[in-house]
Amino acid sequence: MEQVEMRKNNEKKFWDRIAGMYDRMMEAHYRRIIHEIVSRISGGDRVLEVAAGTGLITYEAARVAREAIGIDISDKMVREAEKKREDMNLDNISFRVEDAYNMTFDDNSFDAVIACNVIHIVQNPDAILREIRRVLRKNGRIIAVTYCYREKTTFIARFSLLLMVAMHRLKMIPYLHQLTIVDFEKLVVNGGFQITASKAIENENPLCLLIEAIKV
Repeated sequence: MEQVEMRKNNEKKFWDRIAGMYDRMMEAHYRRIIHEIVSRISGGDRVLEVAAGTGLITYEAARVAREAIGIDISDKMVREAEKKREDMNLDNISFRVEDAYNMTFDDNSFDAVIACNVIHIVQNPDAILREIRRVLRKNGRIIAVTYCYREKTTFIARFSLLLMVAMHRLKMIPYLHQLTIVDFEKLVVNGGFQITASKAIENENPLCLLIEAIKV
């Protein structure tokens, strides 16, 4: 229990610290990613986004889905997401503070779960993938997007890896997994999913991979 609380506090502290600047940091990157994610959501879907941050992706998913719920371990991130509600004029969306390792949702609750920019910066990706599988309905889909820092395809990618490693060692980032494409795909398969699509996001550097997979 003590280790769980330590892990939660480490994650919360980091994400609380950047909540106010998160949109400025991520909006440009997510513009290229959101279309790929939302194109995989259907109108009848009940969708969950884990580690939703300020809701940049959750709100776009809600424009398409029957319902969208965003969760984050940081209450400051959730408050920033809620601030946008009036401007977005959507009534099928909600946000809550949740730990992605131990969600309060019932089994088989969602048609699709989005996990964007998450898997490579959490302590235990396997545990989160198992929990995502639990809350997905039969044949439910995970849409996961992760930076594969070990795919050092360009100078910028190599530099980005060095920067991320330095930030991790300085405890600016709580956790960092240096994944290849194969590593990421194995994580998803070992989590109880069958991959139906694996696609690199265009113009992202370092390499950013989207995986869509169904619960098996």
